[in-house]
Amino acid sequence: GAVHFAMARMQASISEDAIVKRLDAFLTKEGGDMLEMGKSLLAPGEYEAMLREFAEKVPKLDAELSACKAMLVLIQSRHPHTIVGSVVLYIGIVFMPLMEVLASAFAIKARFALSPRNSLERWQSLLSFVSEFALLEVFVGGLAVCHGIMSSFSVLRMDLMPGFYFLAAAAAIGVFNRFLTNVAMAPSDVEKEEESQYGAFDENLRLSMKAR
Repeated sequence: GAVHFAMARMQASISEDAIVKRLDAFLTKEGGDMLEMGKSLLAPGEYEAMLREFAEKVPKLDAELSACKAMLVLIQSRHPHTIVGSVVLYIGIVFMPLMEVLASAFAIKARFALSPRNSLERWQSLLSFVSEFALLEVFVGGLAVCHGIMSSFSVLRMDLMPGFYFLAAAAAIGVFNRFLTNVAMAPSDVEKEEESQYGAFDENLRLSMKAR
């Protein structure tokens, strides 16, 4: 549900005067004598009024972004690369973190329910796989870094919104769940001793088979 909340708000604080100034400088550089000739055909102040009218119609950046909206924009672009990016984003920050929680729950259940060893190993393998591709904390960290970089610009402004903190909380819970799972799955001293004995037995059996 956190992916539906706005994570950040982007704003560009470019004044109309700054747009007029830069546009005039560009036209003066590229137009040269042709621009001066054109100005001479206009009424006094008409050139400045045209620049001002253009500056008023330039779209001002003021947008809120959520993870869900970002994925929809990428999909609706109809470009293969951005569609793949949307799928990767969805898998990394939504699907894989959920799979990691489910896999850890079933792995812990298999660990303490005395399930067959191959069943426990299957859940451990699945948990290891999904943990590699659960990228929610990477996504949240990248957004925080982006906010820090944006704060150094005077023209662009980025404000973090509730969706970011919801995702950060989900990422923190995921990291804590990973820690608890590792603690729960760690073998006890008795199991380590049994594993050592089984290993020694297997080694002796292998050597005896070679001797024959």
